[in-house]
Amino acid sequence: GRGVGTEGLDKAAEYIAKAFEKAGVKPGGEAGTFFQTFTVDGPEGTPVTVKNVVGIIPGKNPAYAGQSVVLSAHYDHLGHGWPNVREAFKNQVHPGADDNASGVSVLLEMAHTFAKSAPERTIVLLAPTAEEAGLLGARHYAKAAKNYPADKMFANVNLDTVGRAGKKIMVFSTDSAREWPFIFMGTTATTGIETDLVKQAVNASDHTAFLEVGVPAIHIFGAASADYHRPSDTAEKVELESLMRVAALTKEVVEYLAARPEPMSSQIRPVDPNAAPILPPASENGGRKVTTGSMPDFAFEGVGVKVSQVAPNSAGEKAGLLAGDIITSMGGVSVKDLRGYTNELGKYSPGDIVDVIVDRNGEIVKLTMEMVAR
Repeated sequence: GRGVGTEGLDKAAEYIAKAFEKAGVKPGGEAGTFFQTFTVDGPEGTPVTVKNVVGIIPGKNPAYAGQSVVLSAHYDHLGHGWPNVREAFKNQVHPGADDNASGVSVLLEMAHTFAKSAPERTIVLLAPTAEEAGLLGARHYAKAAKNYPADKMFANVNLDTVGRAGKKIMVFSTDSAREWPFIFMGTTATTGIETDLVKQAVNASDHTAFLEVGVPAIHIFGAASADYHRPSDTAEKVELESLMRVAALTKEVVEYLAARPEPMSSQIRPVDPNAAPILPPASENGGRKVTTGSMPDFAFEGVGVKVSQVAPNSAGEKAGLLAGDIITSMGGVSVKDLRGYTNELGKYSPGDIVDVIVDRNGEIVKLTMEMVAR
């Protein structure tokens, strides 16, 4: 899409709706359509009408009436540079092939798969918009869904950036219900697909909207890459083998959830009122101003933030940051995890000089980093 509510997004929504219809999925939006419309603040605060795309595969068991398993994958991206585009890439096309055409591709494959037989519990196929603007589409659906309301949502499985997975497919927020680790033990035994259940609090995708309303939710994720939110996130870098593994994994998980008789045992932690917002709408804060040019290792379970990649010519590379370094302090403030790291970055502006302490194979190294604009 070329920006929230513009022609590109409208065409994408129509395409997804037609794909749902062709697969035999029933419309689950407003007035017999596949669309759920609402208004957001677009570029420069201009109100824009946008659309979630909602498909329904009705459950056959009357004991589960009104209940749903929601399978989601957002279809928006940064277009020509909204929201929160990096300064160096303003007005350039952002294809968003991995983030998140990859997730939508798996969602459409699941539409064809699940529509072939009636599940015990209803499966909702949700393609939200405005994820990049602050999870606005998913948050709207979670609060506005009428036929399958939040208090009857059984679980959410969210697909985001799944086209470049490594040997193990990462899964976030498996601490939201007691059953999740056991479910993924079962999928590995059945399919041979290995997963990495990430313990870091990574709440920057649409599953967060469901956690906020008390629904056990997970985010299936491929791998971090240096192409994140850049014009270089192009189609040829998405790997068919990754999509196939994610599709097989998703099928097993959603089929299990749709048939599970017992409710999930929620372990969702209450939101700390003093904590910084997980991902506020872009219109409220304009996004984080700076970047180090490094990608975190989401699977790292120790104290600090482990670096998996450092982009060429970035602030991190110029300061001497290396893949494998563990960032433990920024500007004299201890960094214990990804949330703390993100909060510290949010304090800086381009041009600020910051002391960064890293653990490099057991050696404490002090770096001096000049922050640059995102």
